[in-house]
Amino acid sequence: MSKTLLNANNFFDYVSNFDYEYDKYTQEKFSLGKNITINNGTKKNYDLSKFDIAIFSIAAENTAKQIRKELYSLSFFDKKIKIIDLGDIKISDAKQTNFTLQEVLIEIKPLIKNIIILGSNNNLLTNIYNFYEFEDKLVNITEISPKINFICPQNETNNNDLTKILLNQNHKLFHFVNIGYQTHYTNIKTIDYLNSLGFEANRFGIVKTNITENEHLLRDSDIVSLDLSSVNYTDATDVINQTPNGFSAYEICQIAYYSGISDNSEIFSIFGLMNNLLDETNTTKLTAQIIWYYISGFSNRYNDNPLSETNKYKKISVAIENNNNNIVFYNNLQNNRWWFELIINNIQIAISCSQNDYNNTLNGNIPLRWIKFHNKTL
Repeated sequence: MSKTLLNANNFFDYVSNFDYEYDKYTQEKFSLGKNITINNGTKKNYDLSKFDIAIFSIAAENTAKQIRKELYSLSFFDKKIKIIDLGDIKISDAKQTNFTLQEVLIEIKPLIKNIIILGSNNNLLTNIYNFYEFEDKLVNITEISPKINFICPQNETNNNDLTKILLNQNHKLFHFVNIGYQTHYTNIKTIDYLNSLGFEANRFGIVKTNITENEHLLRDSDIVSLDLSSVNYTDATDVINQTPNGFSAYEICQIAYYSGISDNSEIFSIFGLMNNLLDETNTTKLTAQIIWYYISGFSNRYNDNPLSETNKYKKISVAIENNNNNIVFYNNLQNNRWWFELIINNIQIAISCSQNDYNNTLNGNIPLRWIKFHNKTL
């Protein structure tokens, strides 16, 4: 069998076509469901190299079915995007869920770059990350969550999933960002310790003030993990950990779009779903729209490379008073994205930032984001 072929039956339960309608909002021929490939059991092998995005679910079979009902009926995109829905991962033993996900990623990730995962258990993030332990690259993770599931090493128990990732001395994690933590759920010592590791935690109230200003936090991420409990209860009632405060439906779709438009994003995971929903709900409809906006962002990627020798990027060097360093910024003149330059292990890299970071530097204030990344070079 070709290295690009996947025998879907080995890993996935197929999606039954009989369960879905495609003309709820638009003519059937213009619906997403009629313009993607669905593993419906009629075909055994798929050449994943021909697809841009693969979708699958794990441990959320009934709920995933309701999400698909909505997703397939949404409109397709003007740009031709090749998408395959592989179905639900086969799990023979609930205790093997984490291992099964990692096994599937090892099988399909080399064949297709972009993957959307639906699940119920947010701890699956560890197994997504663990896949990258087999890759020859450093990885960036962005977590959208009201809680930071991290235990400081001073605590007696520090074996939860996020702690294992952040404190692994041999890890391939380059950077971790939390978007939307809520202070009433988060110990200040956790924030302090994350900062001491050079990672970033962005408080919900500040992020919500201007979602657009925080686009750069998602731009460098290989993995984006979205916990649906980050959405307020009125917009997402059927999630495992409901919260009265949180992002609105509009804001979370905006975040999903920024995740998709990131040129680096490879895995977009949505967790926190109740796994036994037998009917469509506002939550399943919102989840379908989150996926739709991620794909919409993907279809509009800029393929930005500020270090390339093209005239669409403006290079600006800003001297720092009382400091031997200059900060070199890059600005895409077409979309007004910003980056700053760093040298790590003699390799020139560009780190995403905001225009405010540039403006603050002009005013003599070194951006905290620059400091965190600069410290990684020391």
